[in-house]
Amino acid sequence: MKMDITEDDGVVKVGLVGRLDTPGVDAVETRFTAAVVPRGARAVVDLSGVEFIGSLGLRMLITIARALSRRTAR
Repeated sequence: MKMDITEDDGVVKVGLVGRLDTPGVDAVETRFTAAVVPRGARAVVDLSGVEFIGSLGLRMLITIARALSRRTAR
């Protein structure tokens, strides 16, 4: 799993490439969470390069979305 993080006008853009299965989530979850949640940044996630999303990948995306929601971010 490859992840690119960029920031433009206060919006964090996260591009994911590969498979969001168990090994893929393990490879990116900590960095992804650290890039967007602590500062409550608005985030855009590009999933166009993701070939497969497993249940752990969905859990990761929902968990991060909920954490951002608690900080009034999207």
